[in-house]
Amino acid sequence: MNNKGISVISLVIAIIIIVLITSITLYTGIPIISNSNKTMAEYRLRAISNAIIAYERELNYNDSVGTADNPRLISVADYYTMGLSDYADVENVPPTYIYKEIDGDFKTYNLITYSTVKVNYESGDEIRFSFKYQDDIIDSNFKVEFDESKGVNRPLICDDMQPVILTFDDDYYKVQSVKDIYDEDWYDYNSSSPMWANVMIKSRGEGLHDKYLYYVWIPRFAYKISYFDANTDYNNIPASSISIIFLRGNTDYMKNNEVIPSGYQVHPAFKYYEKGDTSSEPIDISGFWVNKELVGGGAEALFKSASEHDPSNTFYAYELSKLENIHPDANSEDIESRLISNTQWSAIAYLSHATVGNVADGSSLGEWNASGIFNLDSLQYVAAVCVGTDSHGNPVSMPSYIPYGDKYYYKTVHTQSGDVLELTYVSDEKETLKYGDGMLATSVGNSVNSAWFGGTSVKPTTSIPYIMRGYDRNLFSYNAISRKPFGGGAFKNVLIIKDR
Repeated sequence: MNNKGISVISLVIAIIIIVLITSITLYTGIPIISNSNKTMAEYRLRAISNAIIAYERELNYNDSVGTADNPRLISVADYYTMGLSDYADVENVPPTYIYKEIDGDFKTYNLITYSTVKVNYESGDEIRFSFKYQDDIIDSNFKVEFDESKGVNRPLICDDMQPVILTFDDDYYKVQSVKDIYDEDWYDYNSSSPMWANVMIKSRGEGLHDKYLYYVWIPRFAYKISYFDANTDYNNIPASSISIIFLRGNTDYMKNNEVIPSGYQVHPAFKYYEKGDTSSEPIDISGFWVNKELVGGGAEALFKSASEHDPSNTFYAYELSKLENIHPDANSEDIESRLISNTQWSAIAYLSHATVGNVADGSSLGEWNASGIFNLDSLQYVAAVCVGTDSHGNPVSMPSYIPYGDKYYYKTVHTQSGDVLELTYVSDEKETLKYGDGMLATSVGNSVNSAWFGGTSVKPTTSIPYIMRGYDRNLFSYNAISRKPFGGGAFKNVLIIKDR
């Protein structure tokens, strides 16, 4: 009997202990779960706010959307418009409500969600987040001006552009709209941590990153390249090998109107031939915009139509790069879009390498700075061609599909050891070498891998007349190709804003 009594008492005590342990575990675990749910809800609201900044005009939210007493439920369709399809899972994701308040030029969006999925919610479940948004920037800028405080030309802005500040948020851009292009600190090209000016323009795409394409401002500059002796390691080119001086307005003068030092030259990318008429005098420009990433996503349909048009002619990219194909709603009177030329490629490669300070393998600025230019180290086409010559040695006409690209040809040079062919641009040019295109000046020797960082360096000829950049994942490499492409390839476009 005594043994049985002891067993019963022990069992009761054990049950009490188990109940206490379970209670303590549940008590301590509830706050952890609650905090995790709250964090996830806050993250969801931040993602929604970033998407609204980028895609507000696509959401059909008029000025009367919701009130504090009667907020509007963000719909499944809205989530897909914003590229946030994961949040459209209404069975597993708590609902989010929105209402908007108007205060002058600004709208304040108020978002309300919950930490858990329930049938009925209480006030303690709510997670709130508010942010301000402005439809348009305060002003455009068609006037060429030098920013005295920044020491660089102000970006030219047309009405179709929304200036933004981009930072990385995990693997996605975090977008901050710029409200005032004159008063806000949204670019800096002269610091050790550069922040280049970015804008976004509505595109024809349908995906998350394709409703708008981002562009980066390249301000007018002069450059100098340090040449190396035979013992230099061309696989380890320091950033100091390219020196950059930003220029005032459309001139060839420095910040305080000083003449540029000896050894520097104005980069030829800042010459613009209106409507591609290379027979006219070029116009000096204060800068240009270049596509931040490859023209893809929104342009995928264009690539497909190009393949259907002529599968062997990827140089239909010249057509694809037109403004009406990439940005059909943009004002063509203010802005011109072109396939990036070989010389313009060089300008962004030089500026990227010189201002990053820690490029060690020819990679693009974007790896360190969300405001920079991405994908300079991938295969893509540029507007350039080696033009053939007739029986008298005169260059033939430029191909009709390259109305504004870089023109190369080979000129016969008489030497004591015999005639040799040297690459140049125009027949009446005395110099046989052309600098500023990121080819000859950043290569050494005649091998096919003599570009900086050991990149491919194959010069164009009349049989392989076109140029592809970013070959072998190096922003200094270049390769001559035939019109029929091989190994894939894409392209970037540049935008020229017509100053007034």
